[in-house]
Amino acid sequence: MLLLEDDEALRETTRLVLERHRFAVRTAADGVEGLEELAVAEPDVFLVDVMMPRMDGITFARRARERSRVPIVMLTARDLPYDQVAGFEAGADDYVIKPFDGDVLAARLRAVMRRSLVAEASDETVLGDLHIDRPGMSVRRGDERISLSS
Repeated sequence: MLLLEDDEALRETTRLVLERHRFAVRTAADGVEGLEELAVAEPDVFLVDVMMPRMDGITFARRARERSRVPIVMLTARDLPYDQVAGFEAGADDYVIKPFDGDVLAARLRAVMRRSLVAEASDETVLGDLHIDRPGMSVRRGDERISLSS
C-alpha cells in the first residue's frame, strides 16, 4: 500500500494503524512523491489525502489512473458531495472521511483490494504485442496464437 498524506503526524499514525492490520505501508508526503513511488513499484492500493501541497489528491488520482489500475481510496476531511464526486470522477474507488475508525478503514481497503483482484483475474494482460488471456488460457503475439503445454 502507498499512503499519501502531507501531515506528518497523521501519516505516521495512519501507517501504524494499517501496519497493525497487517498492511505493508510505504508513504509519501504529496502527489509528486506518490508518482515517484509508483515509478519504483506498484502498490496493491493507494490511500490518498485530497489536500496536499505540490500535487493534490485529485490530480494524483487522475495521473495515477493514466498509468495504473491500482485501486485508489481517497482519505479526506472534505465531506461535501461535490468533493466526493470529484474524487470518484478522478478515478477513486472509495472515499473515506476523516476522522476515521482504523478497523473500518482497514476493512474498506481490503474490500477495494478484493474487488480489484476479481476484476484483474478476468482481464487480458497485454505486454507490448503479447496478449495473455488467463481465463481463456491462451496467448497471442499480434494475430498469431502461441501454443502452450498444459
